[in-house]
Amino acid sequence: MTVYHIFFKNWLVAIGGQDIIVAIIGWTINIAALIYVRKLIKYNTLS
Repeated sequence: MTVYHIFFKNWLVAIGGQDIIVAIIGWTINIAALIYVRKLIKYNTLS
């Protein structure tokens, strides 16, 4: 039923309005952390 609502009805309500925003914020923080760790590895700060 959720798939039906995502494709044919209001997809934002089906996924959850605030949940998608929280997921985007979480992914952004994770990507930023990965970039930071790669930078530390590049400069041999993490050995």
